[in-house]
Amino acid sequence: MADEGGSDINWKELSVDKSIDVILVPLGLFAALWMQKWVDDRKEKEDYKELLGNFVAEIDTNRAKAKAIEDDLGPITDIESEKVLGPLQSRFTEFTTSASDAVKVLGCLDLMIDQALGGAANKPSGPQQEAPPQPADGAEEGDGEEAEAPPAAAPADPAAPAAAPADPAAAPAPAAAPVVDPAAAQPAAAPAAAPAADPAAAPAVATGGEKELAECTAFLEEVGKKPDTKFVPIDLAPLYRYEVWQTYLASGIKLFKDKEAKALGLKLGEVYSAAREVEKRVEDIEKVFNDSFMDAKGKIDSLGAEMEDLLGDFDDPEEIREAQPRLNEMAEEILESKYDIINVESVIHMKTERLKEYVGDMNKKFDALKAELEKEQKR
Repeated sequence: MADEGGSDINWKELSVDKSIDVILVPLGLFAALWMQKWVDDRKEKEDYKELLGNFVAEIDTNRAKAKAIEDDLGPITDIESEKVLGPLQSRFTEFTTSASDAVKVLGCLDLMIDQALGGAANKPSGPQQEAPPQPADGAEEGDGEEAEAPPAAAPADPAAPAAAPADPAAAPAPAAAPVVDPAAAQPAAAPAAAPAADPAAAPAVATGGEKELAECTAFLEEVGKKPDTKFVPIDLAPLYRYEVWQTYLASGIKLFKDKEAKALGLKLGEVYSAAREVEKRVEDIEKVFNDSFMDAKGKIDSLGAEMEDLLGDFDDPEEIREAQPRLNEMAEEILESKYDIINVESVIHMKTERLKEYVGDMNKKFDALKAELEKEQKR
């Protein structure tokens, strides 16, 4: 068929071409969408496998970070009472020993003050011990009193008429009496008795005091050689990096699509939620230990500085007497800090025992989860 201009148009071919276009365009769009979906699915699968790989790496990191616990608390498997604290036990032992040493130092200072004040007090008492010889000298003046003593004895003599027959036999006794004359014997005996009493008493007191002072001197020298211990806080947390898995899940939860993947995603959430509980327990132990030790050490350091100020300016023992009650109070305060730390040790012991049980169980769950993640990567 020709149009008015004389050109021929094949309407049949034109209709076929239009029909092909109508069919191809939707097919092209569908193919493009399908291809995009295939690409997206492939990318999601790659992202999913990458996410699983990241979780595997994170689990390995967490297991490695568990070494931080074992460095301070010993192996996780050591849950026996005498082993549960591991190396941390030595920190408690060092503190309680140092506190006991500090109390003993104050005891030695108290002894030295007593000895110094006692020595000054013994000076006036010395002449009083020598007083017995002087009354002996005075006895010469009191000889008249002793002379009057026989009259006092005379009344007793009448009461002894039966002894009178024996007086003839005792007649030689008056001759012996002058030999044992108390007036002659007492002056010589009294001076001898006084020196004998002084050496007998003085060595006994001096020996005990010297022994204690010698022990204190040796102890103070030993303590003076010990190096000052610097407090180092323990660092146990964070352990499981809870925020990391939250980030992974927030950006990758959409990748857990099919039934198996969703089940695995739930296990991840369950295990890491339990791990968060372990992490909180770790943080609690760290806080209790560090806060308690810093507080106790601060108190003892403060008492040490106060003691230096208290004793540093005193030269006269009498002035130190006023400081003695405060030194005794310091010893009581140090003992109080010592027993506070013993209480903290008991609390941390129980917390650590429970923590190790949790961590041991958590490690088993992480190992099982890691095996499932690696299996899912190959699916």
